[in-house]
Amino acid sequence: LAPHWRQVSYDPGNVYSVVKDVGITGFTMRTDRVKANLRTWKDFFDFLPHASNLTVNFIESPSEVIGVALNSLGYSMNTDDEGQLNQVRDLLLKVKPYVDTVNEVYVNDFQAGKIDLGITYSGDGLRIQSARKKEGDIEVIAPEGKSEIWTDNWAISAYAPDPVAAHKWIDFILQPAVNAKEMEYVAYEVGTPASYPLVGDLAKNPLVVFPDRILNEYEILETTPERQNTRQEIWNAFKAA
Repeated sequence: LAPHWRQVSYDPGNVYSVVKDVGITGFTMRTDRVKANLRTWKDFFDFLPHASNLTVNFIESPSEVIGVALNSLGYSMNTDDEGQLNQVRDLLLKVKPYVDTVNEVYVNDFQAGKIDLGITYSGDGLRIQSARKKEGDIEVIAPEGKSEIWTDNWAISAYAPDPVAAHKWIDFILQPAVNAKEMEYVAYEVGTPASYPLVGDLAKNPLVVFPDRILNEYEILETTPERQNTRQEIWNAFKAA
């Protein structure tokens, strides 16, 4: 694994997990419909009141939507500050009238031209862009400043009936030739840099293999039961508005 995926904040030294793949939370837009130069989460949220004639989708993920809304205000997505959380609650209630759908399953509608602007995961955005290559009207944004960088991980249950076989499976997947196939399929960075030469130009895409600005400025979302409960209350108010 790359050195920075061996010292992750949630599991230093990979005691319990190893990185499967890595992505970011950003936004995707139809450039023929969104007539604005959106580059940050502040740009995104500031633009929403001007999007009444557009179809806007948020992902169905309370902690992540609240997290990027916090980023738009200049705060960490992992804050526990009550005042900052109240500000993000007010922001989400303000923009709710301009959010048409809240849906985790959005790729097909985006590809069909039914969504103009939406919070998306980076690999999903790239698949949407690829599907609309003929139209050439999709831009995927890795926001400037703070946003979320996330990891999917391999881990073995304490109750696994055959942990030796499970370790062998993970070893197999992390072989560069195998891991490269996963990278090509999902359009997400994998944890093994030796895979990159095997996927050609895909590894040169900064939305797949992330540059230092993303590795240094983006945050891994760290949830706790208390933090999750607070965010769920904000989300419930947002959904009910």
